[in-house]
Order: sequence, then C-alpha cells, then structure tokens
Amino acid sequence: MKTQEKYMASRARPSDLAIIERDAALIRGMIEWGDRHHDIAAFFGPIRVGSLK
Repeated sequence: MKTQEKYMASRARPSDLAIIERDAALIRGMIEWGDRHHDIAAFFGPIRVGSLK
C-alpha cells in the first residue's frame, strides 16, 4: 500500500461537536441560497453540514 493510500484509508475521529437549532436553520438557509458546502463548513467549523441537506 502506498503511503498516501495508507493515510487516506483512515478516518478522523468524530469531533462530538453539535449545532443548535438556530444554526441548523441558518445552514439550511445558506444551502437554499446556493452557498457552497465548503464555504458553509469553513464558516461554522468542523460540523456535519451535509447531514442537514
């Protein structure tokens, strides 16, 4: 296994960070507005934006 593949095969540990209902509503609005998921995640930090789709 190549070195890069070795590192890509493992996943990061869950952060155990949660978002509040108000943030979830804001994220949904940003998605509807057309903001990129990358930009939303950069704004909110390491939370799971994709799970709100």
